[in-house]
Amino acid sequence: MVVLTLIRHGQSTYNLENRFTGNTDVALTSFGKEEATLFGHQMEKA
Repeated sequence: MVVLTLIRHGQSTYNLENRFTGNTDVALTSFGKEEATLFGHQMEKA
């Protein structure tokens, strides 16, 4: 069996400003970093 897990990045600075990122590589906010860390811990438990 193959399991495909799709994840989306945490909140970025552009998300916070409601801006379209397109191909721009923008930084995560502190909240976005927390989201990514929490998701990583959840994946470890799975």
